[in-house]
Amino acid sequence: MSPEAAATDSLAELLRKSARQDRAAFQALYDASAAKLFGVVLRILRRRDWAEEAVEDAYLRIWQRAADFRPESGTAIAWMIGVAR
Repeated sequence: MSPEAAATDSLAELLRKSARQDRAAFQALYDASAAKLFGVVLRILRRRDWAEEAVEDAYLRIWQRAADFRPESGTAIAWMIGVAR
């Protein structure tokens, strides 16, 4: 398995665990994905202060909606970017 595929599987597993209210898994999910998600949001908003606030809101929604993630519909990071949008 490639490192990219392993990372994708890992994020999906962390989302599944987060859906069960596993705070440690959510922290690991945040640690593994925050830089990527922030970069995407910053490119959209073009203002660091707005991007920081938007990412904070996005992770709150990700925590609340983690059970909605369906791996057959796409990657975990793509789903998270969709939540952030």
